[in-house]
Amino acid sequence: MALVILFQITTVLLYATRSAGAISCYICDYTAADTCEYESEYRLVDCSEFWADSRYCLTFNGTRKSVARDTDKVTISTGLHRACQREADVEIYGLYDVEPGCRTLHVLNQNSSLYSNFFYDGSLCLCEEDGCNSGSKMFGGYLSNFIWSTALLAYLSAFARL
Repeated sequence: MALVILFQITTVLLYATRSAGAISCYICDYTAADTCEYESEYRLVDCSEFWADSRYCLTFNGTRKSVARDTDKVTISTGLHRACQREADVEIYGLYDVEPGCRTLHVLNQNSSLYSNFFYDGSLCLCEEDGCNSGSKMFGGYLSNFIWSTALLAYLSAFARL
């Protein structure tokens, strides 16, 4: 029993220490494919490499059209997109109450800091745990890892008593 409690305390401390650092998210590798649906088309990165203040992982599924403010480059894409997301930039999606979770969006934003014209139509999910935008619902995030490890220990402890 003491071993189980020690393991759980160690697990909690490990997760708490890791969560204090920068978040790691999956981002699309558009050099490998035009989509971001399959594992070979995205990769896990330390978001501080892109934006030091990234707080969320983002997954968007729908149509995006943007016109860059500095170059007037037009980009149109449909399908899945995965990225690191700074809290300061979520207003581009029309979000002002930043809470993790998924929502459906129909946004036309013509006055953002990054784009002179920005259109999104689809679903957007924000999450706060490393790798939580992988698309894997069963094994993503610290909480589910903690639950799985606790369940495994309980199962093994039951057999140890027999």
